[in-house]
Amino acid sequence: MSFLILFIVVTTTLIISKHLFKKWFNHLTIYVITWGGMIFLYELKYLSYYDIGDTTWFIICGGFLSFFLGSITIFFAKNTAGHHLQNTHNNNEILFYDNGKILKYTALFFSTIGLFGAIQTWMVLFRMFGSLPKILLSGNTIYQLRVSGEVEGVIPYLISFSLLGIFFSGIYTAYRGKLTIISIIPIVAIILKSIADFSRIQMLLGMMEFLVTVILFRNFMAQHTVVQKKFSNKKLYFEFIGIILLVIFGATLVKTFRGTIESYKGASSALNETKSNLFISPSLYLYLSSNIGVLNKFIEENNEEANFGENTFTPIYNFLSKFNLTERVSFNERGYFIPMWSNSATYLRELYADYGIAGIFLIPYLLGLLTTYTWMRFFTTSELKYFPLLVFLLVLISLSWFSSMTKGGNWLISLTILGLMTPIIDTIILGKKKINTT
Repeated sequence: MSFLILFIVVTTTLIISKHLFKKWFNHLTIYVITWGGMIFLYELKYLSYYDIGDTTWFIICGGFLSFFLGSITIFFAKNTAGHHLQNTHNNNEILFYDNGKILKYTALFFSTIGLFGAIQTWMVLFRMFGSLPKILLSGNTIYQLRVSGEVEGVIPYLISFSLLGIFFSGIYTAYRGKLTIISIIPIVAIILKSIADFSRIQMLLGMMEFLVTVILFRNFMAQHTVVQKKFSNKKLYFEFIGIILLVIFGATLVKTFRGTIESYKGASSALNETKSNLFISPSLYLYLSSNIGVLNKFIEENNEEANFGENTFTPIYNFLSKFNLTERVSFNERGYFIPMWSNSATYLRELYADYGIAGIFLIPYLLGLLTTYTWMRFFTTSELKYFPLLVFLLVLISLSWFSSMTKGGNWLISLTILGLMTPIIDTIILGKKKINTT
């Protein structure tokens, strides 16, 4: 695909999405920018990537077109287009009672559990290896042990509570209009846990969840008149940069102590010059660009067998495997040489493996449809029960260029808990409103 075609597709989609959703920040924008950026980097060929085959381009374009059509379908339904963002009634003012203490202590509660999970993992590592230098120098070994499930004693899934803390701290940050210690604690917890696991994906997941939550809820607040707080977008965006740099620093530590090789055959001279750079390096370029190359190789070889839905819903299969109802599914995906080794291949890999070509067209369409529907319901009803699903769908979309977040249990567990909590909060809010109006 030429750069000109890529530019036209990205620009056109951005204009259409801004017209439909009245905001630059929406799921269509997120999808086209993240995928467009990855394709642009791949096509630069700073590494000697293989050319993408016609079948792979067909699948990529088919997935995007399906997502696009799903996202705009509701706009053509009767009595929906043109007024879905006009509601100015806010049902969530109780969240901000007493300067947001409900949000503050809820975020602190979940963040503390997540922080305990990170500390408990480090304690297990100290028991196994004895000292911090030995732990760091054994990064690649620890990573392999964790993937194979051989790190015993670690309490599983406590990182999900960090994601819950990030959700509520994100709303609190949007309300306060600035970063606070409540904003930082769950981010630090997830970074500490990720470094202990020598994995980067959870850091990326947590960062995207925080940014999406803050931006979405600030957009929501901007449309309502109950909470009148003046804040500086510019200041908050600079603070966002600080969060991003903190995550990059954590990811860099993981890269360093896992012993990532920075020399790639066929790398351009410009890329080779970054080998000693702390943040920008050949491995970072590979991390951000290689996924469609792996997808292309996966499609060309077409030799992976999967049961229906086992890659997109691995946690469910693995839960059932405890009762011998299914076989356990590995979280570690098969890697391919493109011509350097990589194993992440976008969410289209999971869809194609689980559902065949039909999944490439049906699932992205339903994803776009559900996200737009949830967007409309939240912004028109102001009911908090729609917000977690909207946030987690946007996080899923923002990382779809990398992999499907439903493959890991933390995304699903966090969303399930929030799905149970927020209707209760809505019920409390509505009860308070009835009392106040009588």
